Amino acid sequence: MIKALLVDDEEKSRKNLARLLEMYCKDVCVSAQASSVEMAAAWLETNSADVVFLDIEMGDGSGFQLLRHNQKHPFQVILVTAHSHYAVKAFRYSAIDYLLKPVDVDDLVAAVEKLKQAYETPRRPKPSDHEHYLEIRLANSVLYAPFHDVVRLQAEGSYTTVYLTGQEKHCLSYHIGFFEPLLNDSFFRVHKSHLVNLHHVKRIVRNDGYQVEMSDGSRVEVARRQKNEFFRLLRAAKA
Repeated sequence: MIKALLVDDEEKSRKNLARLLEMYCKDVCVSAQASSVEMAAAWLETNSADVVFLDIEMGDGSGFQLLRHNQKHPFQVILVTAHSHYAVKAFRYSAIDYLLKPVDVDDLVAAVEKLKQAYETPRRPKPSDHEHYLEIRLANSVLYAPFHDVVRLQAEGSYTTVYLTGQEKHCLSYHIGFFEPLLNDSFFRVHKSHLVNLHHVKRIVRNDGYQVEMSDGSRVEVARRQKNEFFRLLRAAKA
């Protein structure tokens, strides 16, 4: 059973979501409800949840504050909001899905299916000396790609394309944030849509900002807020 925390300052919205989950998502159990960021943060200090259904604009602040407060949160996140313009920022926080109010039943069921898939996919332990690979689940097989063969990962909405050496690539039905904890320190999120292998960075290109040219010839934009940390880690990787 998947334990859920509902966070929304509108009681009507919380009750409606709880009712929809009870009716259409039998694998989800609502463990608690919170009407504010502060209440949710306090509950999470002493309790655990598998998923947080999180509103964004609330009376005492933003739902993103809760995620910043729990930067290494062990729970998954499904954002539920009346505002569509937060979608890009949602995936920056590795949200499983983004539901608009009033919540559509089909969208909710699809989001929970993504959630179940994320939990049912075996999570590999932190790579050891003998385990430096990314597990890529394909339609009829599982590919174990050594980290040194992974050039970069690119987000395509709720999908991610993994680019390997030899011009090989695979499009997977997971958001890019799903892969971050599975990779080692050779990888860095240079942009909300791009994870790159520092050892495959071939050239830095300055052209109204910064881009990196990878070993496969592709170019990836470096977000301004990521620039300094990226350069620091790149120098260490190339030393």
